[in-house]
Amino acid sequence: MPLELTNIYNTFIYVMNGNFFWQAMAMVTIISMMIGSLICNGDLILFKKTSLVVVSYSILMILTTYARLLGNDPDVFARHVQTLAGLVTTILITCFYLFGLFLGIQTHNLARR
Repeated sequence: MPLELTNIYNTFIYVMNGNFFWQAMAMVTIISMMIGSLICNGDLILFKKTSLVVVSYSILMILTTYARLLGNDPDVFARHVQTLAGLVTTILITCFYLFGLFLGIQTHNLARR
């Protein structure tokens, strides 16, 4: 049974309504801001390289998790949003981490002016 759009939407709602989800995303963003300002030192070229590494690692994690989930009963995979929650969480953490890296570099550049 293929993934339905309502399953993906329900999974995002399920993950975002979890306990301390937004606090955890704020912490991921803050930590990546510190890493972005310390390691990248205001260099957007280094940000692009770092983003490439983080995105490629995330894609590998997502594909591995997806393949592991497909090894289970396909009907359970298509019906329950809990089985997709790990994939959605990985995607959201990656987005917030990259956002924090970018904000860290921009803050560093702004402070140097």
